[in-house]
Amino acid sequence: MAAPVVLPARRQWRPIIGLLAACSLMLASVPPVRAAGQPESNLFMWQVVGPSDSGASPDYLVGTIHLAMAADHTLPNVALQCLAQSTSFVMEADTDTLRPETLVPFLFRQDGVSNETLLSVPAWQRTLTQAKIVGFGSDQVARMEPWFLTTFLGIGPNDPNRSRDMLLRREAERQHVPVSYLEKAEDQLRMMQSLPAPYFFQQIEDLEETTAHNQELLQAYDRGDLNGIATATFDPTEMSRFPLVFQHLFYDRNDRWMPEVERLCQTQRAFIAVGLGHLIGDQGLLRRLAAKGYRITPLIPAPPAKTR
Repeated sequence: MAAPVVLPARRQWRPIIGLLAACSLMLASVPPVRAAGQPESNLFMWQVVGPSDSGASPDYLVGTIHLAMAADHTLPNVALQCLAQSTSFVMEADTDTLRPETLVPFLFRQDGVSNETLLSVPAWQRTLTQAKIVGFGSDQVARMEPWFLTTFLGIGPNDPNRSRDMLLRREAERQHVPVSYLEKAEDQLRMMQSLPAPYFFQQIEDLEETTAHNQELLQAYDRGDLNGIATATFDPTEMSRFPLVFQHLFYDRNDRWMPEVERLCQTQRAFIAVGLGHLIGDQGLLRRLAAKGYRITPLIPAPPAKTR
């Protein structure tokens, strides 16, 4: 019988879950995001008007990136103004309700296989070193679900409280805009658990390449390079190697979210913030809404001015 798994102290496991769930479990207060003199970071944001709507009460879709924003940057004023005029703020999942005792089945393997036998010696040692920093021992690392191993392996600058998702949520709370979610945290964890293990082991083995790729994505996001992000996110080679990753991570969730997104757009003035990969591409929410007659207008980055 396997020994019981003991998670690290609460202050240590919270930031980890913030990385994996694309929003933070940390409950510490974050200052208002408006700050005089601070440069603005980029967002990708669209105005959405329903087919029978006059446009007087538009909705907004924001595509975020789940990596930390620069500490000396703030969110764009146009986004904050639109959020203040909205009647609801919607994001992917509420991870504040997660507790250590409910996490164990999602985080640790039940098949008895040790990750040490599935990784090269350098990758295993590197993983142990990083895990120790956040409070995990070798026995725990050996039994972790492969996806969980990647959450503390240097995948990018990740103060969870500085992610765009969390800053927008904090601003919504500050402005007393009701907050809701498209899925439960457990749904998100089950989805991660369903992804093929080789996908994550490849990330661990090729850690330098993985880290560089994520840094390139962050830079492309900050400079407003939507085509570059789309090309990197939906890389044909990766899609052919790991089709289930894209099916479970993006397409299945978009299928589940679409009816709720439509309901929100029809009944509220909604401000919906999800990972940018859910909005773009052939099966993205933007194209699905446009196919149903919704008018989609980019706000950030602003569309180029028309010339005569």
